[in-house]
Amino acid sequence: MGGNSVAGKLYAKDGNPVIIFKRSERGFHPVGEIAVCSTAFEYFFVYSTSKISIYYKREPLGELLSNGKILSPEGKEIGSCKHPVNSGLTTTNFVDFNTGDKRYTLDLYGRTLATFYVCPRLANMREGGSRLNQQNDTRIFDLHYAATVEEEKWLIALALLGIVLHGYWFSE
Repeated sequence: MGGNSVAGKLYAKDGNPVIIFKRSERGFHPVGEIAVCSTAFEYFFVYSTSKISIYYKREPLGELLSNGKILSPEGKEIGSCKHPVNSGLTTTNFVDFNTGDKRYTLDLYGRTLATFYVCPRLANMREGGSRLNQQNDTRIFDLHYAATVEEEKWLIALALLGIVLHGYWFSE
């Protein structure tokens, strides 16, 4: 049975690549894997409609359930982060309309650590045209508190998911 895949690089402001990634997906309901590497870290995500298992440097970081709960590798609930339902409609080659909340929070270890901004869809980044109800902020998240080493791993993991998983739809 075939599937879809996409690979690419994320670039720093100076134009140098800082992260490489590959995403593979199969089936009508998304089931797949994402591998993201840099010189500083390696993340691996295995996802289905019910959960995303997250690995950092080949060790389990935890799971993000479809209801937004975050679990430790031992299965203990340590927080929540629910990406909003987001849909888009392209009415012509030049008009896109997007619905859904434009931001969501990461609650981890009893505090609201950060507010994430929904990444724009890749199709909305083409030149020209009008984009209605789209988040135009370039930030990925706003950090509300200094992060611990463990919290930083989750921040990076969720930012990568926002870009590589939620920012690109194979149906585009």
